[in-house]
Amino acid sequence: MTYEIDVGRAWRAVTAAINENKIPIEIASRETNQITTGYRMGPSEGGGIFAGKLLTQYRYVVSLVPTSAGQTQIQVSAALQARRLAATLGKIMSGNNAVSDVNWFDATAENPAEVAALEAWLYEQIELKVAAAPASPNIQPPSVTKAAVPAVAPAPGSDAATPSSAGIEDQLERLKSLRRRNVITESEYKALRAKALGL
Repeated sequence: MTYEIDVGRAWRAVTAAINENKIPIEIASRETNQITTGYRMGPSEGGGIFAGKLLTQYRYVVSLVPTSAGQTQIQVSAALQARRLAATLGKIMSGNNAVSDVNWFDATAENPAEVAALEAWLYEQIELKVAAAPASPNIQPPSVTKAAVPAVAPAPGSDAATPSSAGIEDQLERLKSLRRRNVITESEYKALRAKALGL
């Protein structure tokens, strides 16, 4: 997905989303603009170890690709692993190696819906941070120059937007979009809106 922010701000949004959700980061390289997380336990299936309980775990690779227009593409890729636990009554009675712990195997290709849901969830977490992230210092949009800034202040009550108010309006529109899609709650929307307006 492409966002109207520079790569520095995108990096801060991604790392904040990952850290806030307590997902361990294994590799974070600003040279390649890529973050690889450690594995996190996912949902399990099966009624018990006799039925062969299925465990899952997942990890993310997030790549940030800056564009010439000052935008950043954020690409989220999830990988899913699974393993099945099984036990026999004889093993449990003996107390030795009661549960057979099978090695993890890659289950990404066999579970496209689950993988897509994992990726969509992280995109939502990142979008929350993008909406709240402060702009990078000393960076001015390429389309705005000093000559383009009006020398005369707008008349009182005028709706004419300065570059800074236009940026705030864009941020408020993104927040409204997130709220309409139920990505954020009403209370989160109000808090982020107040922060954007400096209230």
